[in-house]
Amino acid sequence: MRVAVAMVMDNPGTAPWTAKDAALLVGKGQDVKEAKAWQLAPIPPGGSGLVMVETELLAHEARGTFTLKLWDENGGRLVTLGGVTFP
Repeated sequence: MRVAVAMVMDNPGTAPWTAKDAALLVGKGQDVKEAKAWQLAPIPPGGSGLVMVETELLAHEARGTFTLKLWDENGGRLVTLGGVTFP
């Protein structure tokens, strides 16, 4: 099954922010599922924007709480979002 997370992110930085890589950590970070991140446009400094992340999980894997990690296009700015759940 495919699962997705949609979020509005703020960019408090001084440079635009574009998601490049994403990973969904299962449990205590023991199992990492690769995920695809996309957005309509870079998030401008001081602005906000929609970011979508999608991955494929087996039905039993989709239960529980996850941690989502997003890296920017340069790999230098990491966003970590805990408490991600799927219905």
